[in-house]
Amino acid sequence: MKFLNIFYLLSVIPSIVDKTIALTFDDGPYKYTEELIELLNKNGIQATFFINVENYWKDLPTNKDKQKIIKKAYDSGHQIASHTWAHYISSDNDEFNTMMEKTDNWIEKVIGNKPTYFRAPKGECGDKCIEYLEEKKYNLIQWDTDTNDWDTSSGTSYRVRMAKNFLKERWDYERSNYLILMHDVYEHTVREIVPWIIENKPEGYKFITVAECLGDKSSMYRSNYTISNSSVRTKTTTTISVTKTSIQTLDSKINNKTNANSTDNTINNNNINNINNNNNNNNNNNNNNNNNNNNNNNNNNFNFDNFWNSTVINDDDNDIGNLIYESSSSIYKSNNMIILSFILILLKFLI
Repeated sequence: MKFLNIFYLLSVIPSIVDKTIALTFDDGPYKYTEELIELLNKNGIQATFFINVENYWKDLPTNKDKQKIIKKAYDSGHQIASHTWAHYISSDNDEFNTMMEKTDNWIEKVIGNKPTYFRAPKGECGDKCIEYLEEKKYNLIQWDTDTNDWDTSSGTSYRVRMAKNFLKERWDYERSNYLILMHDVYEHTVREIVPWIIENKPEGYKFITVAECLGDKSSMYRSNYTISNSSVRTKTTTTISVTKTSIQTLDSKINNKTNANSTDNTINNNNINNINNNNNNNNNNNNNNNNNNNNNNNNNNFNFDNFWNSTVINDDDNDIGNLIYESSSSIYKSNNMIILSFILILLKFLI
């Protein structure tokens, strides 16, 4: 069955570098992490590790040998990002702030830098959490492709097979980017799923870090030392809240400082504007009503298709259950079809 997940839509930062795949790994490091790093290095792949300090390895805060694994990933060019100290976010703002500072300071002691990229445990980051991260200049990262590698209730072989089937379906969409969620704490992920991804990635795509995917490699850390990068730096903050009866965008901004023809894409309760090269036709000829109507219809279809494809989980009859475990609230596709149809009707009146 197909589900729409409320946290899947929360603060998903859209990629700006086309034909890229960002492999991301949560909850580590653990005993399989170093093997994964060696596999990635062997294939010239740089990934992003959202690490916990005290999760699977309770002695990591003081164990220098285990800390070397994180430093090895960092020295190999992989991105190190925060996933909280112990896979937990307190509802108390002061406790949350203390934990974040403690985590960042510890990471800095290990690799020499404090991360600016953050992923919330289970993807759950409420309004206060988002406000804090925005105030502290963090980039809140989610995902758009989930292997559900954690779920081995039907056996690891079944999970690996389902993950492969799901990824094949995702490849068929030919999206401009894929941000894949996995966990380096599982043997089957490191030894079966990741090797399969490496061997079967879509043709023409390359693996890069999340920061690189956003053209933000030089700002993945906030300490004095930064990785040099000649690419365009783009900052994006997106916050989307979804309910059964409404889809409300609180804030969506994409600012490109180096492109003279940059375009702000802001989605709110009143407007849905889609960046599309074909939209130039709408600005050049207001005298031909038939042509304008056709262009508006095409734009509406483009908005609808892209919105649906980027938010609805497609596991058909395989029951892959993508993102279900990350949610405290999920709703059926039928409800969202009503919502999206309503939005499409509103678009026709607005344009």
